[in-house]
Amino acid sequence: MTADRIIISRTDNIGDVILTLPMATAIKRKYPNSTILFLGKPYTRGIINSCAYVDEYLNWEEIRRDVQNLSDIGADLIIHVFNNREVAELAKKARIRKRLATSHRLYNLWTCNRFVHFSRRKSDLHEAQLNLKMLTPLGIKNNFSPDDIIDLYGWKKLAPDCKRFSTYFNAKFNLIMHMKSYGNAKEWPAQDFLSLAQLLPQDKFNIILTGTVEEGDQLKKEIPQIFNLPNVTNAAGKFDINTFFDFIQCSDGLISCSTGPLHIAAATGIRALGLYPSARPKHAGRWGPIGRQAEYIEDTNPMDAPLNIPVQQVYDKLIKWV
Repeated sequence: MTADRIIISRTDNIGDVILTLPMATAIKRKYPNSTILFLGKPYTRGIINSCAYVDEYLNWEEIRRDVQNLSDIGADLIIHVFNNREVAELAKKARIRKRLATSHRLYNLWTCNRFVHFSRRKSDLHEAQLNLKMLTPLGIKNNFSPDDIIDLYGWKKLAPDCKRFSTYFNAKFNLIMHMKSYGNAKEWPAQDFLSLAQLLPQDKFNIILTGTVEEGDQLKKEIPQIFNLPNVTNAAGKFDINTFFDFIQCSDGLISCSTGPLHIAAATGIRALGLYPSARPKHAGRWGPIGRQAEYIEDTNPMDAPLNIPVQQVYDKLIKWV
Protein backbone atom coordinates (compact mmCIF):
# COMPACT_ATOMS: atom_id res chain seq x y z
CA MET A 1 0.00 0.00 0.00
CA THR A 2 1.68 3.20 -1.18
CA ALA A 3 0.55 6.66 -2.14
CA ASP A 4 1.99 9.79 -3.68
CA ARG A 5 0.38 12.47 -1.49
CA ILE A 6 0.07 11.42 2.13
CA ILE A 7 -1.57 13.37 4.96
CA ILE A 8 -0.44 12.64 8.51
CA SER A 9 -3.21 13.86 10.79
CA ARG A 10 -2.24 14.80 14.36
CA THR A 11 -4.47 17.63 15.56
CA ASP A 12 -3.52 17.63 19.23
CA ASN A 13 -0.62 18.98 21.31
CA ILE A 14 3.06 19.77 20.87
CA GLY A 15 4.51 16.70 22.56
CA ASP A 16 2.17 14.40 20.61
CA VAL A 17 3.16 16.09 17.34
CA ILE A 18 6.88 15.74 18.06
CA LEU A 19 6.43 12.03 18.72
CA THR A 20 4.60 11.75 15.37
CA LEU A 21 7.22 13.49 13.20
CA PRO A 22 9.33 10.28 12.89
CA MET A 23 6.52 8.91 10.73
CA ALA A 24 7.28 11.52 8.06
CA THR A 25 10.94 10.55 8.02
CA ALA A 26 10.16 6.82 7.86
CA ILE A 27 7.79 7.32 4.93
CA LYS A 28 10.25 9.49 3.01
CA ARG A 29 13.03 6.97 3.46
CA LYS A 30 10.84 4.21 2.09
CA TYR A 31 9.14 6.30 -0.60
CA PRO A 32 11.40 9.30 -1.38
CA ASN A 33 9.11 10.56 -4.15
CA SER A 34 6.08 10.84 -1.89
CA THR A 35 4.74 14.20 -0.71
CA ILE A 36 4.13 14.42 3.04
CA LEU A 37 1.48 16.81 4.30
CA PHE A 38 0.95 17.24 8.04
CA LEU A 39 -2.47 18.27 9.35
CA GLY A 40 -2.17 20.03 12.71
CA LYS A 41 -3.26 22.89 14.92
CA PRO A 42 -1.93 26.39 14.18
CA TYR A 43 0.22 26.57 17.30
CA THR A 44 2.13 23.42 16.31
CA ARG A 45 2.99 24.80 12.87
CA GLY A 46 6.53 25.85 13.78
CA ILE A 47 7.33 22.40 15.15
CA ILE A 48 5.87 20.67 12.08
CA ASN A 49 7.76 22.92 9.66
CA SER A 50 11.00 22.15 11.49
CA CYS A 51 10.90 18.59 10.15
CA ALA A 52 12.84 18.32 6.89
CA TYR A 53 10.62 15.47 5.70
CA VAL A 54 7.31 17.32 5.94
CA ASP A 55 6.63 19.00 2.61
CA GLU A 56 3.63 21.05 3.66
CA TYR A 57 1.78 22.03 6.83
CA LEU A 58 -2.03 21.96 6.70
CA ASN A 59 -3.90 24.23 9.11
CA TRP A 60 -6.75 22.24 10.62
CA GLU A 61 -8.64 25.38 11.64
CA GLU A 62 -8.80 26.41 7.98
CA ILE A 63 -9.34 22.95 6.51
CA ARG A 64 -12.34 22.21 8.74
CA ARG A 65 -14.34 25.18 7.43
CA ASP A 66 -15.22 23.53 4.14
CA VAL A 67 -14.86 19.98 2.85
CA GLN A 68 -13.66 21.43 -0.46
CA ASN A 69 -10.53 22.70 1.30
CA LEU A 70 -9.56 19.10 1.98
CA SER A 71 -10.68 17.84 -1.43
CA ASP A 72 -8.53 20.40 -3.23
CA ILE A 73 -5.37 19.03 -1.62
CA GLY A 74 -5.62 15.93 -3.78
CA ALA A 75 -4.38 13.50 -1.16
CA ASP A 76 -4.16 9.80 -1.97
CA LEU A 77 -3.96 8.69 1.66
CA ILE A 78 -4.70 10.13 5.09
CA ILE A 79 -3.31 8.51 8.24
CA HIS A 80 -5.38 9.26 11.34
CA VAL A 81 -2.63 9.04 13.94
CA PHE A 82 -4.75 10.95 16.45
CA ASN A 83 -8.33 9.74 16.46
CA ASN A 84 -10.53 12.72 15.69
CA ARG A 85 -14.05 11.99 14.54
CA GLU A 86 -14.45 15.34 12.78
CA VAL A 87 -11.28 14.81 10.76
CA ALA A 88 -12.30 11.23 9.91
CA GLU A 89 -15.75 12.26 8.69
CA LEU A 90 -14.37 15.17 6.68
CA ALA A 91 -11.76 12.95 5.00
CA LYS A 92 -14.50 10.58 3.88
CA LYS A 93 -16.64 13.45 2.54
CA ALA A 94 -13.58 14.76 0.71
CA ARG A 95 -13.31 11.35 -0.96
CA ILE A 96 -9.71 10.73 -0.04
CA ARG A 97 -9.26 7.33 -1.60
CA LYS A 98 -7.32 5.62 1.23
CA ARG A 99 -8.16 6.45 4.82
CA LEU A 100 -6.05 4.64 7.41
CA ALA A 101 -6.85 4.39 11.14
CA THR A 102 -6.90 1.96 14.03
CA SER A 103 -9.85 -0.40 14.25
CA HIS A 104 -10.48 0.46 17.92
CA ARG A 105 -12.77 3.46 17.32
CA LEU A 106 -16.29 2.63 16.21
CA TYR A 107 -16.60 5.68 13.95
CA ASN A 108 -13.40 4.66 12.14
CA LEU A 109 -15.18 1.56 10.89
CA TRP A 110 -17.51 3.61 8.68
CA THR A 111 -15.25 6.58 7.92
CA CYS A 112 -12.07 4.68 7.04
CA ASN A 113 -11.20 1.81 4.70
CA ARG A 114 -7.69 0.78 5.79
CA PHE A 115 -6.96 -0.41 9.32
CA VAL A 116 -4.21 -1.38 11.72
CA HIS A 117 -5.11 -3.60 14.65
CA PHE A 118 -3.46 -2.85 17.97
CA SER A 119 -4.37 -1.32 21.30
CA ARG A 120 -2.39 1.63 22.63
CA ARG A 121 -3.88 1.27 26.10
CA LYS A 122 -2.54 -2.23 26.65
CA SER A 123 0.77 -1.84 24.85
CA ASP A 124 4.23 -1.77 26.45
CA LEU A 125 5.57 0.36 23.59
CA HIS A 126 6.40 4.05 23.63
CA GLU A 127 3.94 6.45 22.01
CA ALA A 128 6.41 7.18 19.19
CA GLN A 129 6.77 3.44 18.51
CA LEU A 130 2.98 3.04 18.44
CA ASN A 131 2.71 5.88 15.95
CA LEU A 132 5.19 4.14 13.66
CA LYS A 133 3.15 0.94 13.84
CA MET A 134 0.52 2.86 11.86
CA LEU A 135 2.83 2.54 8.85
CA THR A 136 2.67 -1.26 8.68
CA PRO A 137 0.17 -1.21 5.77
CA LEU A 138 2.70 0.86 3.81
CA GLY A 139 5.25 -1.94 4.05
CA ILE A 140 7.34 -0.07 6.62
CA LYS A 141 8.80 -2.11 9.50
CA ASN A 142 7.14 -1.60 12.86
CA ASN A 143 9.93 -2.64 15.23
CA PHE A 144 11.67 0.71 15.63
CA SER A 145 13.57 1.02 18.90
CA PRO A 146 13.78 4.28 20.88
CA ASP A 147 17.37 4.63 19.66
CA ASP A 148 16.12 4.35 16.07
CA ILE A 149 13.59 7.12 16.73
CA ILE A 150 16.31 9.57 17.79
CA ASP A 151 17.44 9.62 14.16
CA LEU A 152 13.90 9.99 12.78
CA TYR A 153 12.87 13.41 14.11
CA GLY A 154 14.21 14.96 10.93
CA TRP A 155 15.03 18.36 12.39
CA LYS A 156 16.37 20.75 9.81
CA LYS A 157 19.84 22.12 10.46
CA LEU A 158 18.50 25.11 12.34
CA ALA A 159 20.78 27.79 13.73
CA PRO A 160 18.60 30.00 15.94
CA ASP A 161 19.90 33.46 16.76
CA CYS A 162 20.77 32.87 20.41
CA LYS A 163 22.09 36.41 20.86
CA ARG A 164 18.53 37.71 21.10
CA PHE A 165 18.20 35.77 24.36
CA SER A 166 21.31 37.30 25.93
CA THR A 167 19.29 38.89 28.73
CA TYR A 168 18.32 35.39 29.89
CA PHE A 169 21.48 33.35 29.29
CA ASN A 170 25.04 33.64 30.58
CA ALA A 171 28.23 31.58 30.89
CA LYS A 172 26.78 29.28 33.55
CA PHE A 173 24.73 26.17 32.79
CA ASN A 174 21.47 27.66 31.50
CA LEU A 175 18.73 25.49 32.94
CA ILE A 176 15.06 25.90 32.04
CA MET A 177 12.60 24.90 34.76
CA HIS A 178 9.19 24.34 33.17
CA MET A 179 7.05 23.49 36.20
CA LYS A 180 3.47 23.44 34.91
CA SER A 181 1.61 21.49 32.22
CA TYR A 182 -1.86 23.04 31.87
CA GLY A 183 -2.92 20.18 34.11
CA ASN A 184 -2.18 17.68 31.31
CA ALA A 185 0.45 15.79 33.28
CA LYS A 186 1.18 14.73 36.82
CA GLU A 187 3.33 17.57 38.14
CA TRP A 188 6.22 17.67 40.58
CA PRO A 189 5.22 20.01 43.43
CA ALA A 190 6.31 23.64 43.01
CA GLN A 191 7.77 23.51 46.53
CA ASP A 192 10.15 20.78 45.38
CA PHE A 193 11.25 22.92 42.42
CA LEU A 194 11.96 25.72 44.91
CA SER A 195 14.02 23.38 47.09
CA LEU A 196 15.93 22.23 44.02
CA ALA A 197 16.64 25.80 42.91
CA GLN A 198 17.91 26.64 46.40
CA LEU A 199 20.14 23.55 46.40
CA LEU A 200 21.75 23.99 42.98
CA PRO A 201 25.04 25.95 43.15
CA GLN A 202 24.44 29.57 42.17
CA ASP A 203 27.90 29.85 40.64
CA LYS A 204 27.18 26.97 38.25
CA PHE A 205 23.48 27.19 37.35
CA ASN A 206 21.55 29.99 35.70
CA ILE A 207 17.86 29.10 36.12
CA ILE A 208 15.11 30.36 33.80
CA LEU A 209 11.46 29.80 34.73
CA THR A 210 9.11 29.29 31.78
CA GLY A 211 5.42 28.72 31.18
CA THR A 212 2.38 30.83 30.38
CA VAL A 213 1.64 34.18 32.02
CA GLU A 214 -1.02 32.46 34.12
CA GLU A 215 1.41 29.76 35.21
CA GLY A 216 3.95 32.41 36.15
CA ASP A 217 1.33 34.17 38.28
CA GLN A 218 0.47 30.86 39.91
CA LEU A 219 4.12 30.30 40.82
CA LYS A 220 4.29 33.76 42.38
CA LYS A 221 1.53 32.66 44.74
CA GLU A 222 2.89 29.17 45.42
CA ILE A 223 6.64 29.80 45.71
CA PRO A 224 7.33 33.56 45.71
CA GLN A 225 10.76 32.91 47.27
CA ILE A 226 12.12 31.46 44.04
CA PHE A 227 11.91 34.85 42.32
CA ASN A 228 14.28 36.33 44.90
CA LEU A 229 17.12 33.92 44.15
CA PRO A 230 19.93 35.82 42.38
CA ASN A 231 20.44 33.15 39.73
CA VAL A 232 16.75 32.83 38.76
CA THR A 233 15.05 34.73 35.92
CA ASN A 234 11.33 34.70 35.17
CA ALA A 235 10.57 34.18 31.46
CA ALA A 236 6.99 32.93 31.90
CA GLY A 237 4.75 34.33 29.17
CA LYS A 238 7.61 36.08 27.37
CA PHE A 239 7.61 34.05 24.14
CA ASP A 240 5.24 32.75 21.52
CA ILE A 241 5.61 29.05 20.75
CA ASN A 242 7.98 29.48 17.80
CA THR A 243 10.29 31.80 19.75
CA PHE A 244 10.12 29.43 22.71
CA PHE A 245 11.19 26.61 20.39
CA ASP A 246 14.36 28.59 19.58
CA PHE A 247 14.80 29.56 23.24
CA ILE A 248 14.87 25.92 24.29
CA GLN A 249 17.46 25.07 21.64
CA CYS A 250 19.68 27.89 22.87
CA SER A 251 19.59 26.69 26.48
CA ASP A 252 21.80 23.97 27.95
CA GLY A 253 19.12 21.85 29.59
CA LEU A 254 15.50 21.60 30.67
CA ILE A 255 13.66 19.92 33.52
CA SER A 256 9.91 19.33 33.43
CA CYS A 257 7.14 16.84 33.91
CA SER A 258 5.64 15.26 30.77
CA THR A 259 5.20 18.36 28.58
CA GLY A 260 5.74 19.55 25.03
CA PRO A 261 8.81 21.62 25.99
CA LEU A 262 10.41 18.49 27.47
CA HIS A 263 9.96 16.64 24.17
CA ILE A 264 11.29 19.64 22.24
CA ALA A 265 14.42 19.64 24.40
CA ALA A 266 14.90 15.89 24.01
CA ALA A 267 14.35 15.90 20.26
CA THR A 268 16.70 18.83 19.59
CA GLY A 269 19.48 17.12 21.53
CA ILE A 270 20.00 19.30 24.59
CA ARG A 271 19.94 17.80 28.08
CA ALA A 272 16.42 16.97 29.17
CA LEU A 273 15.18 15.52 32.45
CA GLY A 274 11.57 14.35 32.72
CA LEU A 275 9.78 13.70 36.01
CA TYR A 276 7.16 10.95 35.67
CA PRO A 277 4.76 8.72 37.54
CA SER A 278 5.51 5.02 37.33
CA ALA A 279 1.87 3.96 36.97
CA ARG A 280 0.27 3.39 33.59
CA PRO A 281 -0.67 4.97 31.27
CA LYS A 282 1.34 8.14 31.97
CA HIS A 283 4.62 6.41 32.81
CA ALA A 284 7.90 7.17 31.07
CA GLY A 285 7.86 3.88 29.18
CA ARG A 286 4.95 5.29 27.19
CA TRP A 287 5.57 9.05 27.25
CA GLY A 288 9.19 9.57 28.28
CA PRO A 289 11.54 11.91 26.39
CA ILE A 290 13.54 10.36 23.56
CA GLY A 291 16.82 12.06 22.73
CA ARG A 292 20.59 11.69 22.82
CA GLN A 293 20.78 13.46 26.17
CA ALA A 294 17.30 12.73 27.50
CA GLU A 295 16.73 11.16 30.92
CA TYR A 296 13.83 10.63 33.27
CA ILE A 297 13.03 9.77 36.87
CA GLU A 298 9.88 7.91 37.89
CA ASP A 299 8.19 7.97 41.26
CA THR A 300 6.42 5.02 42.86
CA ASN A 301 3.15 6.69 43.85
CA PRO A 302 -0.39 5.83 42.73
CA MET A 303 -1.69 8.01 39.92
CA ASP A 304 -3.92 10.11 42.21
CA ALA A 305 -1.03 11.30 44.39
CA PRO A 306 1.47 14.10 43.63
CA LEU A 307 4.81 13.11 42.12
CA ASN A 308 6.95 11.97 45.02
CA ILE A 309 10.51 12.19 43.74
CA PRO A 310 13.16 13.23 46.28
CA VAL A 311 14.77 16.59 45.57
CA GLN A 312 18.18 15.08 46.26
CA GLN A 313 17.64 12.46 43.55
CA VAL A 314 16.88 15.19 41.00
CA TYR A 315 19.83 17.26 42.20
CA ASP A 316 22.16 14.29 41.77
CA LYS A 317 21.10 14.05 38.11
CA LEU A 318 21.48 17.75 37.36
CA ILE A 319 24.79 18.28 39.08
CA LYS A 320 26.36 15.75 36.70
CA TRP A 321 25.35 17.96 33.77
CA VAL A 322 27.95 20.54 34.71
